[in-house]
Amino acid sequence: MTRKTNSRIAGFTYLFYIAVAFPSMVLFDRATSGEGMAAKLENGTLFGDHLTWNLRPLEAHWFYDAQAHRLWLDRSSKIYLPDSHHRHRAIYLVCEKVAKGGSLFRPDQKILTLNIFRMSVEGEKALFHEFNVEGKKADKTRGYYVAPLEEDEASALGRQLEGFAPFRSNVETVRNRLSKNSTAVITFATLRDGIAENAAKISPTKVDPATSKKEVSTTAFEFYRDWFERLSAIRPELRAMALAERRTVREELLVDQAITWRAYFRLAADYFDERQKAARKGLDKAADVDAKWDGALRRLAEDYVYVDEKPGEKKWEGDLFSRANPLWKAKSVMTPTKKGKLQVNNTRDTREFVYALVKQHMGV
Repeated sequence: MTRKTNSRIAGFTYLFYIAVAFPSMVLFDRATSGEGMAAKLENGTLFGDHLTWNLRPLEAHWFYDAQAHRLWLDRSSKIYLPDSHHRHRAIYLVCEKVAKGGSLFRPDQKILTLNIFRMSVEGEKALFHEFNVEGKKADKTRGYYVAPLEEDEASALGRQLEGFAPFRSNVETVRNRLSKNSTAVITFATLRDGIAENAAKISPTKVDPATSKKEVSTTAFEFYRDWFERLSAIRPELRAMALAERRTVREELLVDQAITWRAYFRLAADYFDERQKAARKGLDKAADVDAKWDGALRRLAEDYVYVDEKPGEKKWEGDLFSRANPLWKAKSVMTPTKKGKLQVNNTRDTREFVYALVKQHMGV
């Protein structure tokens, strides 16, 4: 017989006591995750409050006081964790720090939900499989979209950019892929990744000198907003459009693919970095960089000429992003599927090639 008891535990000082009392528990398998959760718990940003125990028959001796809402276990008992190992370790670390006087955190102010099972070893294995194998995590796009600034700086900037062209009403914020019936041009995860991967050049946040708190960088926001506004004016396929039009663009071009968006963000970071360095030498130098990149962006509307280097003859001419461009197949950016259709390969090598090719065509 399987029995599950749900109870609310106000505070977790006594849970820490149990963790110490039973060293045979498999609690702490990955220190890094536990320590990261401990830091969030201490600063009040760990919102997951679900803990799971299994009290195997004959291995645990316990008594639950329903009126006092307290669970008592004998010291000889063993508690097994089919799930939530890292959260247990986080609690252990924080309470240990409190006990040593190294933290002002108040364990009695945190409420946790504790699910307790009474299952055999076989049942416990099935439970572990259900929690850790069958269970599906939320799509990365959804996770990033709801992440607060303290958790993910790039996501915070991405949410601000979402209100401006070409992203307005044009971003998939739930799933991590675009279906053929979606009019969106980019997933929020791709938008966020573009910002995060270039944060060394364009920091998405700054520290408010008055409050010493992080906030979205106005400089980064305005730069990206202007960059993508100009880019989408030159390549209108990036802006919001009807489903029939979006399908046509996807069938004929790579201009709106995730692999190409990564190149756009990387090129924006190159421009920003070059302009910052030039600005230190004077406003006129920065203006020269602006003029250079303005011309470079306009070249994205011009035809690309593919020349075979050895004979020096023109091999193909047309829109750089056209799927007919032979370089996409030659460099495995597009490869055939088992059904004979072509798919876009978004890998490190292909992203590097797309970035280099677009940069070359822009002349920067």
